[in-house]
Amino acid sequence: MKLDFTEIQDDQFVELISAALAEAASRTQAVRMATKRCFLDEAEKAQIAQDAIAHEAENIRRAEAEKARAGKTESAWEKKNALIARVHELFGTESFVLTVWNKTDKRIYLRRSKAKFGNNCVEFFCEGNTKTRPGTLQMSNAFDEKRKEITAFLKEICTAWNSLTMECD
Repeated sequence: MKLDFTEIQDDQFVELISAALAEAASRTQAVRMATKRCFLDEAEKAQIAQDAIAHEAENIRRAEAEKARAGKTESAWEKKNALIARVHELFGTESFVLTVWNKTDKRIYLRRSKAKFGNNCVEFFCEGNTKTRPGTLQMSNAFDEKRKEITAFLKEICTAWNSLTMECD
């Protein structure tokens, strides 16, 4: 038998349960035990449902956090790949190492991968120092026709990155 309680108010429903429990308490031990099992079964069902909701909410939160982390990582790689593409556009497809150096003053070095450190193809002073003014570009004469483009590109890197070392293959 399935009873329909949708037509009664909440306070009437609580009063009905209270009266039913009082009646069950006045009945036999078997009725009291069956009533207790019904309440425990319903409480367990409610707890299981509540746990499932909490578990699903935690799964959603974790998935969103992972998606956000993946997006940040992907965004950083997209930026680096764009830098690599621009280096190749300006300097050719040869392999380079790009370094944003930020110790006593901020500089950008771009050197051929096989060249020894210090044999830089390009050196750009973002901030300058006591010997060199900010925005100074020192580079091989081979790239003089692209000096303005290269300077603009390196200024963008100065703004976007505090430190960086990456292979531009």
